[in-house]
Amino acid sequence: MPNLLLFFLTIALEFILIQFMIKSPLKKIFLYIILINCITWPLANFLYFYFIKNWVMVEVMVFIGEGFLIKQLFEIKYPRAFLISFILNAVTSITGYLIHLIDIWIYLR
Repeated sequence: MPNLLLFFLTIALEFILIQFMIKSPLKKIFLYIILINCITWPLANFLYFYFIKNWVMVEVMVFIGEGFLIKQLFEIKYPRAFLISFILNAVTSITGYLIHLIDIWIYLR
């Protein structure tokens, strides 16, 4: 699956999920999710492809970075921000991993 499609899938999944966790106007949530992912997504890909070949380690770094961004943008407390970041990143990471496995399976058929 092309990277750009995965990027938009990440934004869509996180937008849907965060609505159940933060009560803010939908436009604000959508813009903040785009902003957060425009910062962390390219950085995560760059780190993974050029420096850190450990997918889990990169995801942990994204979880931490997004936790700080969620805390600042949505003006919530740190524990809640990091819980939200963990849930969003767990869902999108597992989804991305499953898509990767499906791509491999299709390729090998």
